[in-house]
Amino acid sequence: MIKHREWAGRLGLFEAVDFRDLDGFSQDNIRDLRNMREHVDEYFQGAGNNKDRWRVQTPEYSADASSLVDTMIGGRLDWTLFSATVDRLIPALLNAPVPAVAPFRLPT
Repeated sequence: MIKHREWAGRLGLFEAVDFRDLDGFSQDNIRDLRNMREHVDEYFQGAGNNKDRWRVQTPEYSADASSLVDTMIGGRLDWTLFSATVDRLIPALLNAPVPAVAPFRLPT
């Protein structure tokens, strides 16, 4: 979602869409979760980049990036709040204007 938003922004798409609710989530945590969960087998073997961020300790719980504690993925991202935020964005994204693009033609 983050990378797609950055890519679309560079192309000048979705200029009228309000992304402030999405900005309330830590992009660092989202990136960590994506990267760590993609390489979870390496972390379980004691390898993996950023091993110091694999575990999260809060007063309420201790979690690693592979866990789900209540609604918190890896102790970092509340999936119910994140999915509700994305659900609210979808109508605005679908209603955003799409610029006209010249049709693709194969070279002759």
